[in-house]
Amino acid sequence: MWVFLVTGNSYEMEGPVCLIQNTSAGELQVNQEALDILRSIGQPVVVVSIVGLYRTGKSYLMNRLAGKTTGFSVCSTIQSETKGIWMWCVPHPRRDDVTLVLLDTEGLGDVEKEDEKNDTWIFALVILLSSTLVYNSMRTIDHQALRNLHYVMELTNHIKVRSSEEGEGEASADYAQFLPSFVWTVRDFTLDLLFDGRRPPRRVPGEISEDPVSNCIQNFFPTRKCFVLNRPVSQSKLKVLDELCDSHLDPGFVQQVTDFCSYLFNQSKLKTLSAGVIVTGSVLGNLAVMYVEVIRSGSVPCLENAVAALSKIENSAAVEESCALYRRLLGERVVPDPKTGAVGEKDLSGVHDVCLQEALQLFKTNSFKDEDERYQKDLIEQIKEVYRGKCSENTELSLCNSLLQRLSEKLGHASYLRPGGYADYRIQLDSIVQTYRATPGKGVQEDEKNDTWIFALVILLSSTLVYNSMRTIDHQALRNLHYVTELTNHIKVRSSEEGGGEASADYAQFLPSFVWTVRDFTLDLLFDGRRITPDEYLEKSLKIQSVLGNLAVMYVEVIRSGSVPCLENAVAALSKIENSAAVEESFALYRRLLGERVVPDPKTGAVGEKDLSGVHDVCLQEALRLFKTNSFKDKDERYQKDLIEQIKEVYRGKCSENAELSLCNSLLQRLSEKLGHASYLRPGGYADYRIQLDSIVQTYRATPGKGVQAHQVLEAFLQDREENIRDIRRTDKVLTQRMHLLKEDKTRADRQRYEAEAEAAQREKKVMERRLGGQFVGMEKPVCLISSTTTGDLQVEKEALDILNSIRQPVVVVAIVGMYRTGKSYLMNRLAGKHKGFSLGSTIQSETKGIWMWCVPHPHRKDQTLVLLDTEGLGDVGKGDQTHDTWIFSLAVLLSSTFVYNSMGTINNEAVMSMHYVTELTEHIKVKSSKEKGEEMPSDYIRFFPTFVWAVRDFTLELKIEGKAVTADQYLENSLKLVKGNSKHVAYSNGPRECIRNYFPTRKCFVFDQPASKEKLRIIEELTDADLETAFVRQTLEFCSYIFKQSKEKTMTGGLMVTGQMLGNLAVMYVDAIRSGSVPCLENAVAALSKIENSAAVEESFAIYRRLLGERVKLPTKTQEELSSVHDGCLKEALQLFMNRSFKDKDQAFQKHLMERIKEEYDGKCSENAVASQIHCTDILQQLWEKLDPESFMRPGGYADYRVQLDSIIQNYRATPGKGVQAEQVLEIFMKDKNDLGSSILKADIDLTEQDKKLKEERARAEMEKFKAEVARKEQEDTAKRLEDAERAHVENQSQLMEKMERDRQAILEENQRILDQRLEEQRALISEGFAAKAQAMEAQVQSLQREVAASKNRGGGCVLL
Repeated sequence: MWVFLVTGNSYEMEGPVCLIQNTSAGELQVNQEALDILRSIGQPVVVVSIVGLYRTGKSYLMNRLAGKTTGFSVCSTIQSETKGIWMWCVPHPRRDDVTLVLLDTEGLGDVEKEDEKNDTWIFALVILLSSTLVYNSMRTIDHQALRNLHYVMELTNHIKVRSSEEGEGEASADYAQFLPSFVWTVRDFTLDLLFDGRRPPRRVPGEISEDPVSNCIQNFFPTRKCFVLNRPVSQSKLKVLDELCDSHLDPGFVQQVTDFCSYLFNQSKLKTLSAGVIVTGSVLGNLAVMYVEVIRSGSVPCLENAVAALSKIENSAAVEESCALYRRLLGERVVPDPKTGAVGEKDLSGVHDVCLQEALQLFKTNSFKDEDERYQKDLIEQIKEVYRGKCSENTELSLCNSLLQRLSEKLGHASYLRPGGYADYRIQLDSIVQTYRATPGKGVQEDEKNDTWIFALVILLSSTLVYNSMRTIDHQALRNLHYVTELTNHIKVRSSEEGGGEASADYAQFLPSFVWTVRDFTLDLLFDGRRITPDEYLEKSLKIQSVLGNLAVMYVEVIRSGSVPCLENAVAALSKIENSAAVEESFALYRRLLGERVVPDPKTGAVGEKDLSGVHDVCLQEALRLFKTNSFKDKDERYQKDLIEQIKEVYRGKCSENAELSLCNSLLQRLSEKLGHASYLRPGGYADYRIQLDSIVQTYRATPGKGVQAHQVLEAFLQDREENIRDIRRTDKVLTQRMHLLKEDKTRADRQRYEAEAEAAQREKKVMERRLGGQFVGMEKPVCLISSTTTGDLQVEKEALDILNSIRQPVVVVAIVGMYRTGKSYLMNRLAGKHKGFSLGSTIQSETKGIWMWCVPHPHRKDQTLVLLDTEGLGDVGKGDQTHDTWIFSLAVLLSSTFVYNSMGTINNEAVMSMHYVTELTEHIKVKSSKEKGEEMPSDYIRFFPTFVWAVRDFTLELKIEGKAVTADQYLENSLKLVKGNSKHVAYSNGPRECIRNYFPTRKCFVFDQPASKEKLRIIEELTDADLETAFVRQTLEFCSYIFKQSKEKTMTGGLMVTGQMLGNLAVMYVDAIRSGSVPCLENAVAALSKIENSAAVEESFAIYRRLLGERVKLPTKTQEELSSVHDGCLKEALQLFMNRSFKDKDQAFQKHLMERIKEEYDGKCSENAVASQIHCTDILQQLWEKLDPESFMRPGGYADYRVQLDSIIQNYRATPGKGVQAEQVLEIFMKDKNDLGSSILKADIDLTEQDKKLKEERARAEMEKFKAEVARKEQEDTAKRLEDAERAHVENQSQLMEKMERDRQAILEENQRILDQRLEEQRALISEGFAAKAQAMEAQVQSLQREVAASKNRGGGCVLL
């Protein structure tokens, strides 16, 4: 236990004690030991508190403020030390009359906490208790750092300025007067304080952002200060930081801490409440108790209520203490006469004055915010009461003693010392006693106050009060009930603290019902000749007293004027008074009832005539009934007629107003019949609508006889049209903008088309340069893949897309995301094997914008390309829209096969909560299309999502949990354990944890030391490994080795490997979906990519078929078999390429299309081959025929010579090689053409007989038939060959398809088995962590996966292409 030293006015503790702790039930309570210490401090206090994430060095800073290196607990493991709020009271180093109270809080965001609400209340309490609040964070002020301060946004939910009774909203200025000054300390700061090239002021840079947290800080804390602190020592020395002296620390850090302490000592103000009331230690303790009790009760601390409650506590105590002092001093200083017990009046008054002054002086010293001096007045009243009691007691003693002394003067003692003396003495003594008792005004024994209190008590205790009197209810009977008039002096409805007079209605709700019993009643119950009930008798009696009061006034005024009272005049005057009052009261009743019961139409404001008349009649009857009850001697019913006239006037006005409303609404309805709403929902519709509406208004205003309600009706009409006007104006604006955009888009599209055509050749050249036999040549430097336009839209850059389109290899895609200024780009450069590449920066502005890409050859796999994606830093305070960060995060998840999340310092609750983007993935990424039914399960996302790596930078803690060393992976898994509980805070805290565990079952963690000192970090690109910390170099090598060896190829569902070209298409599709306002759908993306890739596969396969066929076939081919053989080889290669390139070819639609195109190409090639053969054969025959002179055979014997030459031509033709498939067909045509020439030569040969000629003709015809038969046979063989070719193509196609289906089936089986194993492992982990219900909820998902695995194993068979 710490010792608290009090020396004079100096208050000092040897060490801290817990001020507010958590009970085992999770509730806050104030530690009595700390409370006793605070109550012993009568000095004003300066209260400095510190908050921030755990393990950020808060306690060390507070120890330095206390002038020590040890005190508040400092530790170096990954578990937090400080719990609750700890306090250390020390003498203020600069002010002798002030005590410095230091409050150290437990770290926010501890992953082991079960309920984040505890953090919220800890934050709220230090806000309430401190005069200076220090917020401690690490490394930089970015969106994440601001998001960690989300407690500021919740202040209005956990702290109220005004009580709930006040209806007005609370402004920031209301809070600012109560909240402390704000100091932000940024620890381990490694950047240059440069912004746009200049050094900014050292203030919290919330002014550059529209972040809601920034706005709250600016509004709630108008006084702000910022300190940036270097890392104090190397990581190895951090474990013994509290043992090191300043000479062992970084000099810059020592100077910064000195500046920090000096600022707080000089600038931190006293803790005050509203109106500048200074808080002492005792008051601070009371505040702590009040705030904690309010929180424990489930309410919200209210600053005004706290001040009021504190005022009540302090002032009540001051009143009690001062009154006690007065009583004590009065008792000590008043010396009564020994015989009578009385004191001289002057002596008593003098002692009272002195005691009163001393009591008031004590009260003024101890009182606090005694508004209107209410408590001082209460004190004076109490003192007066005591003094009056003392005076009364003294007076009674003096009077009674004097009376008894006078009465007993003759009661001598000696004269009764005789026989019979005792009886005489008793008679005389009894006479004195009777005379004494009969003498009035002796004191409280005879005071009538006793009767008054008796009456008040029965009033308070009873539910029905019976008042008993005799004979009649008259003035005397009423006067005997004077106790009623004194009730307000003896009974109060409200406490003395509440201001304002108390009305009769306030008492009526508490007092009992009243019964008057009149005993020995002998009169007749008649009034004005009619019999009345006892109740009416009572009410008339009470009223008559009022009338008598009026009579009394009149009589007195007549007498004072010098006249003689006249009874008839009095009755007439009284009649006038009473009847006038009755008219006024009845008329007021009519107006009130008419206003309440007339319900106008909501749109027109008018009422149906019959409805209005009916309500009028009822109200009139009730008003007349009241008048008859209250009127008195209304001669000729003059006052009643006057009442009816007044009522008629009101009714006529109401009817006139109603008629005007009906007329005006009817007129407006007729004028606006053609004012249709839908007809103006078009471009330019708003202007036309306004013209028409203005015309209606002008016509309406020009129409006479509308009445006084015309303006109000018109206003209501226009108000009713406001929504239509807004709709028409909005629609007009949107449609008009679209028309302009369409025109602009057309102009822009034309211009872009011309520019694209101009750049096409250059891009194609670059693409071809990057293709070297399928092997990708690495990029020299990164390029932007996805950028933001000036309008904030995302777009894919053409240069990057061209590079990806040139990569036909599978790709391994590693993406990194995290807060800006956390060293992401440096890690990616190391993965690229470089020190420079992705842009690095050392200032407080972020460098990388959008998503940048660097494609390099994979260092371990020659057939793959490594694609590195560096993203812009999340949480940049310069951004205005956080949606941009969400889309960057989502795109990195969608495009990568390994996803690296980079954070700083430690994995605490806030670091996990900063992954809130994970919980939003299902809002920004859909697995199934809208056409699909059924809920999306985590297993659906796992098929598409990458592996997960968490890189923790500048890690300074020891990897120990409960004293045992753990690996980085175990550290990550411990941080991702779910928090138990069912509250909203628990569900909110578990959200990111569950999402990471569900969506990223494959997880890895790396922790990195700081690479170098702050000075070297600015030039880290220029440093070699020898210049860096050895541990950091080793950790970086381990990280790169893991990424190179374990990162898998980017795949789509079913295990399809993604190439660079496919990755580019994916990027375009996802960005287009985002730009259109839609949510990227993975199934739609797969379907769209399938269409793109399968179409490309068809084109590429068909192109290779055409190319190979063109290269391998020289037309004309010798035979059809030669062309068919080449076709078979080309078809096989084309199909093999298609099978490798295509994926998800549903119903083999693209494959069928490819086969149809190949068949068409082959048929065309066959036709082309035939034509080539025809041309070649015709040329051969033409050349051979040119040597023959047909005229030379027109002679005797010429035919025989002609036949010899013709047979020679045929032999030479057939002997000529390379004629092709049409050789016989061409020969047949040739012979048919020469048949007529042969006939002419035959007829001209006179040497032949007719018989010989006939034989020759028959032989020629036979040869022609032989040629025809040979041609037919050849054509039949070619047709059969073509059919065989088609059959072989079908068999080859089916064979390759079956092989592909088996590969796809095996890939799906492996994928399903992998996901099933991961889900089973997660289910077992949930059971071991005590979340059986969540594990049970996964059962349906597990069973579904098991069925898919079984179906994949059993799935087989083939397909038939029709």
